[in-house]
Amino acid sequence: MPAISRYFINYAKQLARHNVNAHFLWIIDDGFHFEPKDFDSLLGIAPSICVTIITNRYDLTLTHYASQNEQLHLHFSDFDFSQLNIQGVDAIFYRVSKEKPVVHHVLNNAAAILQPTAALVIAGRKNEGTKTYLDKLSKQLGLNVKTKKEGELYFGIANAHTTENTSTPLDSSNYNALREVAICCDLPMQSKPGVYGWKKFDLATQQLIAFIKQRYNNLKEHTVLDLGCGSGYLSIAVKTLHCRSLTATDNNAAAVLATQQNLITNNLAEAAQVVADDCAQSIQGMFDLVVCNPPFHKGFETSRELSDLFLKSTARKLSKSGEALFVVNSFIPLEKLAMPYFKQVEKLQDDKIFKIVRLAH
Repeated sequence: MPAISRYFINYAKQLARHNVNAHFLWIIDDGFHFEPKDFDSLLGIAPSICVTIITNRYDLTLTHYASQNEQLHLHFSDFDFSQLNIQGVDAIFYRVSKEKPVVHHVLNNAAAILQPTAALVIAGRKNEGTKTYLDKLSKQLGLNVKTKKEGELYFGIANAHTTENTSTPLDSSNYNALREVAICCDLPMQSKPGVYGWKKFDLATQQLIAFIKQRYNNLKEHTVLDLGCGSGYLSIAVKTLHCRSLTATDNNAAAVLATQQNLITNNLAEAAQVVADDCAQSIQGMFDLVVCNPPFHKGFETSRELSDLFLKSTARKLSKSGEALFVVNSFIPLEKLAMPYFKQVEKLQDDKIFKIVRLAH
């Protein structure tokens, strides 16, 4: 178990041993590495202990443990705290996210629901701005904060003041609002904090869109899967080429919202569906074309496991006569990683910054 998970679980267990009716809230995104079974030792203290998880990761909803354990309640959303029915939470646990507006949004909401007898427990690395966030909890949100450092990790325990105290919400960049950020295929694109790379039209995606337009006059006979759709740039591109149908999917709640809105706003939602899923694991049917700019980072870390997941999923969803087009950084050995899953692996373009690779059965 990673050090942060172990610290959180041990802290919760100390509280649970003194209160067998304890209720805990865990706030989890892709920067927090844990398994639902990590809660076994905590929930085993007493059957009345309860853990609520709010997460923007759809993959957690698919775990057998999370769906079967009556002590564990999981909520998937773009960190919409208004959907939670949490009265008398004894502690809130949060491993800081990669993006500042996400952290600020979460801390604002956590501080707002924190009762005087409860604790907000935060952790993260030194180079992730954790100490700065802990300082802001004290100076701007008016919480009592105790901080300790272990190696590169900072841990903080914050409590609400027993008397009314003034606070200034942290700047979350208007977290919940979609806003126009770019133009794609002559159409306006919206995005928001919480979507990876939301502020810009990624150059690798631009390169893949240009290649697709050169390769296909139209996609009228093609069913298309946009795997890891992000803000929906590839989805918009294939829809402007009149694909027969489009399925766009992402594990991230904010990405699903952004892609859905971009299709609707640009009048391209017909014969298109946007699905929250863990790399298309629950999506039915086969596809003639899979397009993907895969995220080879999970939270703060590079993930080989994530690379394999995208390739396995593509192999499973690609029709026998279809093709997949991936764009990745040139240094990523995608061809080698793809060999176990595809008979045809071909590099079609490489400008030494990004490369486009074709995969087929």
